[in-house]
Amino acid sequence: MMIYQASKDNFIREFLIEPGLMSAAAIVVLGLAVFRALKMKTDWAARISMLVFAVMVSGTFLSIQVHLLSRGVYLPSEREEDAICVTGRVEAAERDKLSPRLVLTYSDDRGYSYASNVRIDGEAYYCLTDSDLSVGDLVEILYLPRSKIILRCSRPEKGG
Repeated sequence: MMIYQASKDNFIREFLIEPGLMSAAAIVVLGLAVFRALKMKTDWAARISMLVFAVMVSGTFLSIQVHLLSRGVYLPSEREEDAICVTGRVEAAERDKLSPRLVLTYSDDRGYSYASNVRIDGEAYYCLTDSDLSVGDLVEILYLPRSKIILRCSRPEKGG
């Protein structure tokens, strides 16, 4: 039974394009705040408080985006044809706390879910869903070898 399936293009959008654009926007906003603070005709306390606020907001925003960018750093050099198929038991599945936004899951219900860090037979992987995986589940995954991003996750058919 298929849990979800995604293509590398979905991950390039989620982990490279969107965070890259958002990071650039945060840097531009920070630059504009610095420029504005230098041009203000007010006391230094007001300038510094505006700069501190801009740095805090941009820094928080950039830290989340850098986390997402780090997930996709190997994506441009990986090919879907090089993906590795593994069958194993889920040892741990926990929501990625630094990825607070909802991402599309490619499951039967076409719903939304948080991304998660999954440990299968001692190896760590990154999965686009946390709702369909439980500790002890036997799963078959297709993942990209360098980034450890799971492209397809399914429960193997029982033979017999």
